[in-house]
Amino acid sequence: MAPVRQSRQFLLSLVLLAVLAVSVLAAWVMVRVRQAPIARGQAILRQMRDRTLQEFWGDKPDMTWLLTREPGGQPVGYMARARWRTDEGYEGAVFATVQGHRQAERWSIDPSASAGTYVGDIGWMAATETFITLSAGRVTVRQGRSKPVAKAAPGNYIPEGLMWLVVAEVSKTDKSAVFSMVFNAEAIQLDDVNFTTITMTPLGDGNVRVRADLLAGRIDQTYQVDSQGNVVRVEDNADHSVSSVVDVKELAKLFPEATELVPFLQNRSDHTTQPQAPEISPTSFEL
Repeated sequence: MAPVRQSRQFLLSLVLLAVLAVSVLAAWVMVRVRQAPIARGQAILRQMRDRTLQEFWGDKPDMTWLLTREPGGQPVGYMARARWRTDEGYEGAVFATVQGHRQAERWSIDPSASAGTYVGDIGWMAATETFITLSAGRVTVRQGRSKPVAKAAPGNYIPEGLMWLVVAEVSKTDKSAVFSMVFNAEAIQLDDVNFTTITMTPLGDGNVRVRADLLAGRIDQTYQVDSQGNVVRVEDNADHSVSSVVDVKELAKLFPEATELVPFLQNRSDHTTQPQAPEISPTSFEL
């Protein structure tokens, strides 16, 4: 009987080893599956840095106007986006107002997308300006007069000013990519830099779904990118409002005050003068 018992124990050991091996393999596969979208995000950003922003943006300034409408077609706001070349790289500005909620941002970045600065203010919130600096692989954040906090930038971190360019690059792929970003309202949590996970999924025909879970709620939007790599439409998948690119003359018929931004954005792009930016302060990016 002893040989039979030993044989059964041996077989049982083999079965347990097989189960353990399968479990380890399954866990490894799950980790690889979860890490794959992050790796794709890192690869997209690495390729952008290797090619430099000059290849994507060149030297020509860009100014884009978007009109926001409710599902019924009622205009409720607009956005102005500008970007221009500088000796150090690129700078940009974003001004948006939707149903009385105002937002203003300014950013700068070097050609390799490895160093940059940002200051943003959401006018309808009580919070003060948010300052973000990317330098030497670290992200430093300060809000108002609070003490700055710093943290190593993840490999899939999208520097300020590059999100729409990253969306355009994802639209050329066929698989989801995961990135990290710092959002204004939640830039600091528990006295530390708060990196938010953002997932971009290509849907075909230049459409990309962008999702992120914030403490204040979920972001779920679909971006449409044209054949030139420009974002021309953004739809909020929750309330189904749509922001579409329009000519500033058409926008001014609905929001005449939008024309007040034109001299500022044009002057910045042409490097002729540097007037005070509307709805944003202070003028310095220094932390």
